[in-house]
Amino acid sequence: RSSDLARHFLEQGRRRFEAESQPQVLKEAGRFFEALTEGRYRQVVAPLEDYRLLAVTRQGLPLPAEHLSRGTLEQLYLALRCALVRSYDQQGINLPLVLDEVLVNFDHRRGRQAVRLLGEMSGTHQILLFTCHRHMVDLIKEALGPEAPTPIILEDSR
Repeated sequence: RSSDLARHFLEQGRRRFEAESQPQVLKEAGRFFEALTEGRYRQVVAPLEDYRLLAVTRQGLPLPAEHLSRGTLEQLYLALRCALVRSYDQQGINLPLVLDEVLVNFDHRRGRQAVRLLGEMSGTHQILLFTCHRHMVDLIKEALGPEAPTPIILEDSR
């Protein structure tokens, strides 16, 4: 039927517009998210018809953010934060990244990817990473090697 054909072409046009006309911050977040998830997700999009984020899988399947695991959702949020900081930087506003326990729900491999991303971001941005987990400090040393910053460890004085 002609109405089905028209609906098909409208849907195809909408998807193409969403894929090609996303704000730069979402495109950048998608690149960060792809790196953090080692290619499992390749894009972050915000559909025109609602106010939610979709993570697009390697196979092109869009998944609502609420369907992601807790760790993957936190990786998506980290990717968005990094993309926003970069976006502000392009406008001449240099913001620090202040992160508290941001790696705690990442598996070891994705944690290492996140540390590498933060190491790259530290070349242009101040990063303050707080953790009470000793293994996070070890992960940073492992991922960054000799480039790892010296941690400041505050001891409990009680």
